Amino acid sequence: SRLVLALLDEARAHGSTAATLEVRCADHRTHRLYERFGFRPAGIRRDYYSRPRDDALVMWLHHLDGAETGERLEAIRRETSDAEVTHG
Repeated sequence: SRLVLALLDEARAHGSTAATLEVRCADHRTHRLYERFGFRPAGIRRDYYSRPRDDALVMWLHHLDGAETGERLEAIRRETSDAEVTHG
């Protein structure tokens, strides 16, 4: 989560308004991680990965520069910080 937060913070700081990524279709745990940040499925790239063979789920986060996204990122940052204090 911290890496995704850092990347999205940097993108916002440079004026980006959207972000995209690809993730293995079979990797449902990672889908949920990205959905938590606001990414949504947008399409499939067939046979994108070769070992093992898998399609890629294309995900987009629109309105990266919006207030709602900023609030979501701050909430995730607080949760991540709280988890470090609890488990750290």
